[in-house]
Amino acid sequence: TQSRSSAASDVYKRQPWGRGRCMTIARAFLTSIFNRSQKAVSRGKDERIALRLTESSCPEFFSLRSIEDARAFRSELELAERSGAIEIKAKVMVQPPLDVAGVAVLNLAKLANFLGARLRRDSVSEARSMLDTHTGLFPVLTEVIERWSLGHKVRGQEATDASVAQILDAIRLISARRGVVRDELLRRVSAMMFGDSKRVEGIVKWIDLLWFNSIAPSGLDSSEVFSAIGLHKEPLPVLISGPLTVVTSTTVVGVVHPYLGFAPAHIAGFVPNPAVPSWRVLTIENRQTFHEFAEAASDQVGLVLLYTGGMPSPSWRQVYMLILKSLPRQTTQAFHFGDLDEGGMRIGAVIAGSAAEAGFTLKPWLMDPRELIGLGYALKPTAESVSSAMSRTCRSIGWNDLAIHVETHPGTLEQEVLLPQFPGS
Repeated sequence: TQSRSSAASDVYKRQPWGRGRCMTIARAFLTSIFNRSQKAVSRGKDERIALRLTESSCPEFFSLRSIEDARAFRSELELAERSGAIEIKAKVMVQPPLDVAGVAVLNLAKLANFLGARLRRDSVSEARSMLDTHTGLFPVLTEVIERWSLGHKVRGQEATDASVAQILDAIRLISARRGVVRDELLRRVSAMMFGDSKRVEGIVKWIDLLWFNSIAPSGLDSSEVFSAIGLHKEPLPVLISGPLTVVTSTTVVGVVHPYLGFAPAHIAGFVPNPAVPSWRVLTIENRQTFHEFAEAASDQVGLVLLYTGGMPSPSWRQVYMLILKSLPRQTTQAFHFGDLDEGGMRIGAVIAGSAAEAGFTLKPWLMDPRELIGLGYALKPTAESVSSAMSRTCRSIGWNDLAIHVETHPGTLEQEVLLPQFPGS
């Protein structure tokens, strides 16, 4: 049976601390004041702050049931004091080891050395030296370093060796993928570039940050972020519906109702039905919605539907531009139907860029919150920061009216709930 003293000792030494070590209550208390001192420094204040020993600042101390543990707690603080890191503030008329009223930082660097920790300013300085050369191509890194220097986390991470290494790997990957049209298998690329088939999946938040040049998350899921740079866990076909003939590397195939799927790398071009007087090209973000629209489009003349696969990949964008360039510009309109949310707007922005390259102006379809409310759909309430991000993306595309309606009717809606409706000719 455990003695009361040894049981209390287990309470004192209860938290993991590195490999093969134990985070004692005294060390946890000193870590707390260390972190507070670092925050003070990041705000331009003096590092020499004090922290009272209270049930709020160190509740574990007040759960101790042994004088031996109280003595161990004070002894560890004394070691830190002898190193020149802190000063123990003692209670008047109280004998050790129960006389600790609090501690004050004397030297933050010495406290870091005592704890085996690293000063934030040193970590940020090293991160800056590693990342500064990349800020030209990735301007968001300037903001990352600035936020780290102020003591803030970015995507949940501080300026550690691990986070900087992840960012550098994300930079290497994106740099290699820029301008690449052909889609590739995610884990094969990861294994070939990093010797680890799952490394790319582990750095997705930094790929998202760098690719979209934003501290805030894009609103896309990981598969959509990977698709943006042409990586997939498995090969994905392009699904097409409409009166087109597809010229592939081996044959010529007419698209039949409701749709056909093609490997994008094998598509060489398109031939439109010459009997069609005018055309509408409608891209659709979600698979379920594409299937429903394709089934319902049998009586639609001159309507081409394409499933984007969420965030369109580089090879999908090439196919999309081939379709647009095959159609008569004067009698063709391009539309996009995506989720009414932050990710949906970002996807729309990518497609709008491809449409512009082909000489077309992309228009939103069933993405206007005011229109959707009028049709009887209820929007899901969203934070102002989300609606603001949606509005900014709309304006970047040139969807200024939609931006205004997103601001005045904040909310989100997934496109799967909408019944098929088609843009008029």
